[in-house]
Amino acid sequence: MNILETNDFLRSLSESTPTDERPRDELGQAEFLELMIAQFRNQDPFEPMTNGDFLGQLAQFSTVNGITELDTSFSDLATAISGEQALQAGNIVGKDILTQSEFATHSDDDPLRGVIDLEGSASNVTVDVISVTGELIDTIALGEQFGGEIAFEWDGTTLDGDTAGEGTYQLVASVQRGDFIETVPVLVRSGVDSVSLGDPRGVLIDTSNVGSVLFGDVRRIL
Repeated sequence: MNILETNDFLRSLSESTPTDERPRDELGQAEFLELMIAQFRNQDPFEPMTNGDFLGQLAQFSTVNGITELDTSFSDLATAISGEQALQAGNIVGKDILTQSEFATHSDDDPLRGVIDLEGSASNVTVDVISVTGELIDTIALGEQFGGEIAFEWDGTTLDGDTAGEGTYQLVASVQRGDFIETVPVLVRSGVDSVSLGDPRGVLIDTSNVGSVLFGDVRRIL
């Protein structure tokens, strides 16, 4: 394929490619072809583009076009998944869920409940309840455990036997293995009040104890 034939070929592609209005900082198919034609017209006649170089340019064009189509496919898939999640989330309103959270809201009407998921045995398992100011309010001693899900609850009683009152508290779970003490995640049990759509991150679950959480972060529906 000589230079004139190549120019005619690329010009025909450019003319047959629909042009849509797009932001000035985006490169579409038509603009890509125009750049290729300009490159052919202005190349050094003593060093013309080889067939390999030409095929490389076409491969780049195919890549640009493929990425555009792939992006559209992923957008359609994301929309479908979001709709499916919304349907599933709507079915859990009024139920309880388990979701990982470091903070939880305590109500006098209902004890604060949660679960610690241990991957192995531990000689001493505790859950510290800490106020928003950093004060240790209570320690829930769970003793020796052999792994699995360990349930706990806090009725709002302080270390001194007083009532802590309603509010938000931090939950810090610790396990002892030999001479080492490490913290482990806490799964808080919370009721589902409603479902919110429209957040760019996904479907949000509005809960009574841990606020809003993503539907994908729900560990279990109880």
